Amino acid sequence: MSKWLKNVIVVFAAVCVIVLVIFCIELFVLNRDSGSGSEPGDLISESTANSGGVVPNGQKPSPDKEPESSAGKTGDGAEDQPTQPPPSPSGKRRELPMPGEKYLVLYADDGKFVYTELDLSWLFEYKGNTAVTLEVCYVHLPLGVEARAKECLDGYVGAGKTLVGEEGPIGRSSIVGQFVSGEIDGEKFEAWIYKFNEAGIDDMGVEFILHYRLDEQKDALYTIIDSMSLVPA
Repeated sequence: MSKWLKNVIVVFAAVCVIVLVIFCIELFVLNRDSGSGSEPGDLISESTANSGGVVPNGQKPSPDKEPESSAGKTGDGAEDQPTQPPPSPSGKRRELPMPGEKYLVLYADDGKFVYTELDLSWLFEYKGNTAVTLEVCYVHLPLGVEARAKECLDGYVGAGKTLVGEEGPIGRSSIVGQFVSGEIDGEKFEAWIYKFNEAGIDDMGVEFILHYRLDEQKDALYTIIDSMSLVPA
């Protein structure tokens, strides 16, 4: 065999060895990547979860909608009222004179409330806490209930802060009125506006204003509200 042919064989063998080494390296790298168990889709999902739900195109997936909670809901009144009938009234019966030859009949426990007659209004104060009150008062409605509702509690919670709710039964009573509410520094206010529809007094009404802090105080005030009814004089 000539020297030239030997050199060709040596070079060819060296090239084959180099190609084989490169092939082995590539095969090792591919096997290592596939062994990690992460497909491209898996990597995107994992990245989305870790980034707070932001997908690569910058869009945020829409979360499932959670049902709205009625807790702390303020300003609708009618939806918040219990549907069961009121318990039998207890306490002292009082008849407050109303326009149109009617009486507003209600019951209040004198052991829990101090009753005071004022000019054109009546006040029930919770004993031991004069900040827990129910006031029943006449109101002039020259522009109607809607106009009055927008400012009904502004004198208590600040201008423009009265929240207007819906019209519906006042507590569990048979009287229907417009509900409003407001709050300031933890002091909660609720009010109902009832409008007389009889001829000659159709610009008059009566307001029921509740003032309290705690749910227990509210419940005590509503024992009076729930007992109310309008009867002929």
